[in-house]
Amino acid sequence: MSATTYEPSDWTWWQEALADPAKVKNGTLPVHDAEPFTGFFRTKGKNEPVAFWYVDGALQCHISGKAVSEEFGRSQWTWCCRRPVSHEAYTAKVTDGEWPDEVVVEINGEKQSSATKVKAKPADEKEAAPAGVGLPGRGSKPKAKKAEEHQASEAAGKSTAEEPNPRAVIGDNSAGADGVDQEFEDIREEIETWKRELDKLLKDGDPMVKAEADKVSDIGDKLGELWKRADTLRDTRKRPHLEAGRAVDGLFKPVLNIADDEKRRAKRALAPFLKKLQEEENERRRKEDERRRKEAEANAEKTLDDTPPPAAEPAPSRKAHVGNRRSTGLVKRKVVVVDDYLAIATHLLADGKQPVPDLAEVLRKIAFRQIQAGVEVPGARVEEVEEVR
Repeated sequence: MSATTYEPSDWTWWQEALADPAKVKNGTLPVHDAEPFTGFFRTKGKNEPVAFWYVDGALQCHISGKAVSEEFGRSQWTWCCRRPVSHEAYTAKVTDGEWPDEVVVEINGEKQSSATKVKAKPADEKEAAPAGVGLPGRGSKPKAKKAEEHQASEAAGKSTAEEPNPRAVIGDNSAGADGVDQEFEDIREEIETWKRELDKLLKDGDPMVKAEADKVSDIGDKLGELWKRADTLRDTRKRPHLEAGRAVDGLFKPVLNIADDEKRRAKRALAPFLKKLQEEENERRRKEDERRRKEAEANAEKTLDDTPPPAAEPAPSRKAHVGNRRSTGLVKRKVVVVDDYLAIATHLLADGKQPVPDLAEVLRKIAFRQIQAGVEVPGARVEEVEEVR
């Protein structure tokens, strides 16, 4: 915490916050509920421009260029104190309706900004206020009452003083109705619209200046919020089908399991008998082959010819099987039996070549788990990589 004392009517707090907004978030610059410092800000959520200043010790506040009551202005302080903006950015929003760092598109006749959050809640759902601010029963008026006062102030359209102009501005910290199907179409159109805006911004390459980077970042956040909204809708639409599927599975699975288990039990019970039949068949073939060989040799002696006798044809093979409805018997299939895992690993990693992708991923996961457990793994290390979030 900073030991510096800041006067609410002075520009110093706002200037330091504008130069380094992190000081507000980490507590270096003090923030007290309902005690605004002079400066220009943007609200969280609605993204409205806010100006605070003092005249003879009395707080003045403009929101979106219109005067509001002192009490309502104080209630908005914690909504915007962490988002200071330059005087130029504030003026641009009030005059032109857009922040310098935002992208505005029109979807279904309604303007949407990249700097405002996607509305994921029903319109009649109340929005939670910041901790300790505007909560009934804590010495402040209910939100509905404050909203009425706000509207009354706007209707009056009169300010107790002109908006201030700071002597020095330090930089610019701009940072249907038919149900589920219509809602899906709305989300799809919003995503495609913001995608087109992103295409325009990245048409000439990645952003290399802060203003363009801010716009790309905001659109990325917007698309992330739309992804969450679409995924929530997907889950809502899918859940009844999943539950119905689970109900059907729950009904049939026990019966299927019984049939499958008993089928396998029957086959296991047949294995000894089928092996016995196969052994008998093999012995019959051996004896038949021996008889045919001897018969061929006897015929050769009778011919008194030097021509070698033709080879005796082997006895026909018959597979052992049982069953009247469907033949059940022994079948052969090839399986891999590992006798030496080290030999296989050495073969797959011979001459330092890269392992096959499946093996590489398995080795990486095993090494990662062991390193997490504090085990030193030869040939593996942990690296820090940077990624955008």
